Amino acid sequence: MLKDKPISAPFRVLHPGWFASPERFPLAWAFAWLCVVSALAWLEPLPDELQVRFDWNYLAMMHLCALAGQLVLPFLAWKLVPRDIPGGRATNLIRLSAGASLWYLWTFPLTFVFTGSLGALLLAFSRELLWAATLAIGVAGLKKTRTVTGRVGLSVAWAALFFAGGVVFALIPDMTNLSRLNMANIQTGKIGEGKPPLPATRVDTATWTLSGAPDLLEPSRLSLGDRQTILGSGQGWVRILVTDGSTVPPHDTSGVSQVNPDDGPELESIVAAVPTGLPDSLRLGELHARVHGSIRYTRKFFPGTTSEILRRGTGDCKAYAQVFTAGARRLGYPARMVHGLLASHDGYYAHAWVAVKTSHGWQDWDPTSSVPFPDARYLRFASPKVASGALDGEMAIFALDSISVIAGVGGTF
Repeated sequence: MLKDKPISAPFRVLHPGWFASPERFPLAWAFAWLCVVSALAWLEPLPDELQVRFDWNYLAMMHLCALAGQLVLPFLAWKLVPRDIPGGRATNLIRLSAGASLWYLWTFPLTFVFTGSLGALLLAFSRELLWAATLAIGVAGLKKTRTVTGRVGLSVAWAALFFAGGVVFALIPDMTNLSRLNMANIQTGKIGEGKPPLPATRVDTATWTLSGAPDLLEPSRLSLGDRQTILGSGQGWVRILVTDGSTVPPHDTSGVSQVNPDDGPELESIVAAVPTGLPDSLRLGELHARVHGSIRYTRKFFPGTTSEILRRGTGDCKAYAQVFTAGARRLGYPARMVHGLLASHDGYYAHAWVAVKTSHGWQDWDPTSSVPFPDARYLRFASPKVASGALDGEMAIFALDSISVIAGVGGTF
């Protein structure tokens, strides 16, 4: 008798036609499953690498858009459904979409397994694709297509359409910010045009001038004690004096001592090779050398866990910073990755490095560079305590319109 009960619906997800039956899968059950899936979405963890907490308004909009996509997109196939189908076109389409959405319910436990940003991203796309494919198969089953080839072709075409539509609905909360970003720059890390006139020696002072969206250039995100001082600001621009001085703690110091038990043997071997009983600078210097030598730099961003990065052996500045942060914490030093801008001889780049707390206070370390200590060529951006969107953290840097730097040595320009 169990096979005839609505509670057995998850076990029938591979047979989409079953969900089109008003008797076996009533419309009330369809809406109930959609509500359960939407509720569980609030409980899914965010990747640890994001280091950001989102505003509840943004989360509500994100989940509402996902639910709207599951209810609206099936109606694109309205004309494929026979007019005389029992229950009507609308209810059958909603039932099929709700049945396909059970993939989200089935894969919910996996969100606690794939906690890295790469795993979470792949899981999100896989779930969307499974929903789209299952819905497309169900719609093709309602269409009276004579040949198997015709049904397969119809299913593939509509699966692609539903998947693309689902992605568009998921991006609606961030559409405004996406319109300001240059995706080509995100792939390389380079921002804006121009090459700053930098001395060959260490930069002691630098005056940065930035222009862009006013909410991005708030002084609270750019003023860091004696290291970064706001010289002036206006509508859409700000000028900051950066001095090669003391390091300010990260904007958020919660969890800076927390180690990840899943860091893996690759990191353990690096940490075990760092001698004990040495001054902080020497121990961190040894960690820096080993992390720097374990990763080959590439400007393409490949997110992942610390173990994945070390096994792959390649990554960008965020990969270096992530591994160094994990290693410093295992050595007993509170540490957190920080983000900002780096002025290089060939342009301006989004960059990530690490703030570490030693017995001498907080210090900046750049494991990406062979010279570990950041100077005035580094401008730190503080992430907001509560982000208003997916692009309101480090990614917001890519919305800058222009950047310029005047650098000096020994306090002179």
